[in-house]
Amino acid sequence: MNVLVYDGPGASQTSVSLTLKSLRDLLLPNYTVQTVSPQTLATAPWTANCALLVLPGGRDLPYVTALGPSKDKIRSYVSGGGSFLGLCAGAYYACRRVEWEIDTPMEVTGDRPLRFFNDIGRGCTYPGFRYETEEGARPVKIQIQGSLSEKQPFIAEGLYYNGGGDFVNASTTPNVEILAEYTEGDAKGKAAGVFCKVDKGSAILWGIHPEYPLTEQPAL
Repeated sequence: MNVLVYDGPGASQTSVSLTLKSLRDLLLPNYTVQTVSPQTLATAPWTANCALLVLPGGRDLPYVTALGPSKDKIRSYVSGGGSFLGLCAGAYYACRRVEWEIDTPMEVTGDRPLRFFNDIGRGCTYPGFRYETEEGARPVKIQIQGSLSEKQPFIAEGLYYNGGGDFVNASTTPNVEILAEYTEGDAKGKAAGVFCKVDKGSAILWGIHPEYPLTEQPAL
């Protein structure tokens, strides 16, 4: 089975490479982890052998155009029992609507087609973001909700954040479970990660970058 990481317009090459490394460390040799182009997503029969489709960090707006021809196939794949992982920009794109840096020169707003999270992805959760820089990057602390075996929430520290958002109304949106919440500043209590049940399939969306190791650049 294949784990496919989108690599095309909008995708940050740093996020792509670190996503590949992280998933290969976790999943080899049981899964093949490889990149996939927008052309392949639109034209090839990838859904039959795909265990997970990953949309990494980068810029959400180019995803709208690049994934336009494949959006219905992606939606059908997940609805039919597939799995999807969205990281930062990939998570924004998987929301019903994006509201990003409103009333600034960087503003991006609009509806999105996948709607795995059927409400708004809103950012930046923490201020200071600038494209192609680390000016708005920071380590953040999140509270991860307890699993069935670990009923108490626990704190995870030092996770890489740069421009990500939160998931508006996550606690009341149907078929959504909050996985983690931000714990610091004005973002305290906002959803940092969500699990979305999508018909027979599922999507996990993160506003942070769990793929970034903090001991390497650029997170260092």
